[in-house]
Amino acid sequence: MNAEQRYYALQDEIQAIERRTGLYLADQSVDMENAGVPRGDPSFFERCYSAAMVAAELRAEEAGENFSDLIGWTN
Repeated sequence: MNAEQRYYALQDEIQAIERRTGLYLADQSVDMENAGVPRGDPSFFERCYSAAMVAAELRAEEAGENFSDLIGWTN
Protein backbone atom coordinates (compact mmCIF):
# COMPACT_ATOMS: atom_id res chain seq x y z
CA MET A 1 0.00 0.00 0.00
CA ASN A 2 1.46 3.35 -0.97
CA ALA A 3 1.34 6.47 1.21
CA GLU A 4 -1.73 7.92 -0.50
CA GLN A 5 -3.69 4.68 -0.11
CA ARG A 6 -2.55 4.39 3.51
CA TYR A 7 -3.73 7.95 4.23
CA TYR A 8 -7.17 7.39 2.68
CA ALA A 9 -7.51 4.03 4.47
CA LEU A 10 -6.86 5.84 7.75
CA GLN A 11 -9.46 8.45 6.80
CA ASP A 12 -11.97 5.67 6.17
CA GLU A 13 -11.28 4.21 9.62
CA ILE A 14 -11.52 7.58 11.34
CA GLN A 15 -14.74 8.46 9.54
CA ALA A 16 -16.24 5.12 10.58
CA ILE A 17 -15.44 6.01 14.20
CA GLU A 18 -17.09 9.40 13.69
CA ARG A 19 -20.26 7.76 12.40
CA ARG A 20 -20.28 5.31 15.31
CA THR A 21 -19.53 7.83 18.07
CA GLY A 22 -20.64 11.22 16.77
CA LEU A 23 -17.20 12.64 17.51
CA TYR A 24 -15.38 15.05 15.19
CA LEU A 25 -12.00 13.47 14.45
CA ALA A 26 -11.19 13.87 10.73
CA ASP A 27 -10.62 16.91 8.54
CA GLN A 28 -8.78 16.22 5.30
CA SER A 29 -8.46 19.92 4.45
CA VAL A 30 -6.65 20.59 7.71
CA ASP A 31 -4.41 17.53 7.19
CA MET A 32 -3.41 18.78 3.76
CA GLU A 33 -2.72 22.29 5.08
CA ASN A 34 -0.64 20.86 7.92
CA ALA A 35 1.41 18.66 5.58
CA GLY A 36 3.73 21.62 5.09
CA VAL A 37 4.72 20.60 1.57
CA PRO A 38 2.93 20.95 -1.77
CA ARG A 39 0.71 18.10 -2.96
CA GLY A 40 3.24 16.97 -5.57
CA ASP A 41 5.97 16.44 -2.96
CA PRO A 42 6.84 12.74 -2.49
CA SER A 43 6.29 13.01 1.27
CA PHE A 44 2.91 14.78 1.01
CA PHE A 45 0.66 11.85 1.90
CA GLU A 46 3.03 10.57 4.60
CA ARG A 47 2.79 14.00 6.19
CA CYS A 48 -1.00 14.03 5.76
CA TYR A 49 -1.16 10.67 7.53
CA SER A 50 0.88 12.01 10.44
CA ALA A 51 -1.23 15.17 10.62
CA ALA A 52 -4.44 13.10 10.62
CA MET A 53 -3.18 10.88 13.42
CA VAL A 54 -2.12 13.76 15.63
CA ALA A 55 -5.35 15.66 15.01
CA ALA A 56 -7.55 12.62 15.68
CA GLU A 57 -5.65 11.83 18.87
CA LEU A 58 -5.98 15.42 20.12
CA ARG A 59 -9.64 15.71 19.17
CA ALA A 60 -10.44 12.40 20.86
CA GLU A 61 -8.55 13.46 23.98
CA GLU A 62 -10.47 16.76 24.08
CA ALA A 63 -13.68 14.69 24.00
CA GLY A 64 -12.46 12.52 26.88
CA GLU A 65 -11.75 9.51 24.66
CA ASN A 66 -8.64 7.53 23.80
CA PHE A 67 -8.09 7.37 20.04
CA SER A 68 -6.17 4.09 20.21
CA ASP A 69 -9.11 2.50 21.99
CA LEU A 70 -11.57 3.95 19.48
CA ILE A 71 -9.65 2.69 16.47
CA GLY A 72 -8.84 -0.63 18.14
CA TRP A 73 -5.08 -0.33 18.11
CA THR A 74 -3.03 -1.64 21.00
CA ASN A 75 0.39 -0.48 22.16
